[in-house]
Amino acid sequence: MKSLKEIINLPIISVFEGKEVGKIKNVVIDPQNGNVEYFLVDDQSMFSVKVVPMSKIMGIGDEALMIETSDLVMDAQKDPKVVDLLGKNVSVVNSKIFTKKGKNLGSVAEVFIDDENGKILGCEIEKEGTRKFISSDSVITYGKEVTIVEHDIHDKLMESIEEVFKGRKPDIESESEKVLEDTAEMIEKKQKEYLLGRELIKSILDGDRLIAYEGQIVTEELIKAAEEAGKFIELTLSVK
Repeated sequence: MKSLKEIINLPIISVFEGKEVGKIKNVVIDPQNGNVEYFLVDDQSMFSVKVVPMSKIMGIGDEALMIETSDLVMDAQKDPKVVDLLGKNVSVVNSKIFTKKGKNLGSVAEVFIDDENGKILGCEIEKEGTRKFISSDSVITYGKEVTIVEHDIHDKLMESIEEVFKGRKPDIESESEKVLEDTAEMIEKKQKEYLLGRELIKSILDGDRLIAYEGQIVTEELIKAAEEAGKFIELTLSVK
């Protein structure tokens, strides 16, 4: 699970090409199912809107969103579904939140997303300086300016996002953790396979300590050293 704030501005990295292809500018939400369907890409393009489908990403880490190749970044205008969702402009964050009987609960300050499938899991609500959390199960409609929730939401307001998911079944949690583990291992394996044998185009430093020098060929030992220094992403972006 990740908050929208944790996702926005993450670099998008092509694993097989070893390069950054842009940054996450925003998300595109389908209000019908409450899912993030696409990521808006900031790639310095001035005349087109670019997106990456949620279904095409390899994973979202703390430092980057990973895709296999740069051609998965697509022109939004070429996909009618993207155009339709962009027209609806459902951002959720900053929308007013009302119960279905018309009670104003404040506004949505943050949303929390399942980084495996894009599902909105919960929302943080803010009103007059007070913040509460709700599960997406209580949401009836995500709209452009207003999010509608169940009328009995007061009984389901929580003090933290952790409380929202406290009641999840252990077997579901275990399966989710296993999927995350498998995805992370697959991404790491493909990244390392890509890097081995490639030449560095710049030196990598950890403070004043030299981790790798320009022109060096990437080996398993070098990868391990970069990982231990927290420089693996930099290594990925520094090869021919």
